Amino acid sequence: MSQGLANVVTGFFGGMGGCAMIGQSMINIKSGARMRLSGILAALFLLLFILFASSLIEQIPMLPWSV
Repeated sequence: MSQGLANVVTGFFGGMGGCAMIGQSMINIKSGARMRLSGILAALFLLLFILFASSLIEQIPMLPWSV
């Protein structure tokens, strides 16, 4: 409930409401996206990337937390 209220108040000041997909939403807006199709396509691309390029994802170095 509080997140919904905060999103409404943020809208009055021209801000971007918060959710789990805020990064993707901001990229879409700054890239000129105007339809929901852009979000759907981005999600599908991410799904396909995870399914078919998982070997590439495994090669990304991780930050060693035990330093």
